[in-house]
Amino acid sequence: MTLHRKWITPALAGIFLLISLTGAAMFFHFGTTLGKVLHEWLGWLLVLIAVAHISLNWRPLKHHLKTITGKALVTGFCVISLVAIVPSGNTSVGSEPPFIQPMKALAEQPISMVAELAHLSFSQVQDKLAQSGYSNVQQQQTVSQLTDNDLRQSMNLLGQIFTQVQ
Repeated sequence: MTLHRKWITPALAGIFLLISLTGAAMFFHFGTTLGKVLHEWLGWLLVLIAVAHISLNWRPLKHHLKTITGKALVTGFCVISLVAIVPSGNTSVGSEPPFIQPMKALAEQPISMVAELAHLSFSQVQDKLAQSGYSNVQQQQTVSQLTDNDLRQSMNLLGQIFTQVQ
């Protein structure tokens, strides 16, 4: 397949727009699951199209790289990229969404306390848990114990407990 500017440049602009918008949506925590999937997977398409664009525009790019500004920008972005992707020290900082720690803490509380927080009686919570397949739940058990410390299951179970039936 021959690379042509007539489709490479508009494709690069379009994929850049899509990646930018989905990235901004994720940054402000209002993106959709589809947006996140598109952002992650079409990011690879952005890389491929950008490589094609660079290959088509290699001579003008070389000209820009001869200037101090061009060298400084490329060097700066290379350094930032390396710092962003090379692990150093504690890589877990900031790796979880901010709601995870409170969810873990809530999942570690006795079911009786979770019931109080949900403004439900313990028997109402027992009924909700029974509907989800958890029978013989005791007041001092925790959601984490019920789900064998599976965070995703714990979050789903807490969601069911806190969901008010209209």
